[in-house]
Formats: sequence, C-alpha cells, structure tokens
Amino acid sequence: MRLTYPQLRLWTLQILAPKVPTIVICALPISSTATSDDLVQHLIAIFNGLMYRKVNIVMYGADGSAKERSIENIMA
Repeated sequence: MRLTYPQLRLWTLQILAPKVPTIVICALPISSTATSDDLVQHLIAIFNGLMYRKVNIVMYGADGSAKERSIENIMA
C-alpha cells in the first residue's frame, strides 16, 4: 500500500539579523485529514528541542489558515 501526502508542513526559524537566511528546521509530509491536535504535538516537540538547545523563542507566527489559528489557540 502506497501512502500519499498532499501537503508538506514546514517549520522555519528566522534569526533577526541582516543577511541571515530563513532556516527550515522541520519538513513533515501530512495528510489532508491531519487535525490541529495532531500538528500541535509536532510544534511542541520542535519548541522543546529548540529550548533544550538554548534557542530563545521570541515569536511564533503562522499563515492564518483556520487550522493554524486553531493551533495557536491550543498553544495559548
């Protein structure tokens, strides 16, 4: 059985300094049926990994889709 994933979820890190490009820290193929609860678990794991490595998270932003807004509400 071959699984296909119609979406690719990207998490990026942007360092607020001149000439520093955005860094993709995670790329995850997801199904169109993935819920906000499914995706928030990945976000928490990413945040925990960054904090473990002493990366200060100053701001989190999303593209504004309904699913993204739901994730932000869960994280609040």
